[in-house]
Amino acid sequence: MNVIDIIPSSMILAQTAIESNWGRSRFSKHWHNYFGI
Repeated sequence: MNVIDIIPSSMILAQTAIESNWGRSRFSKHWHNYFGI
């Protein structure tokens, strides 16, 4: 069984915007950590 795992770029960008508060969080400003990991 072959499985193809494709994540749309629009979903990645939306998740980045949500988790980084549209780039305004201190983690995204200072350490470029956009996904909270």
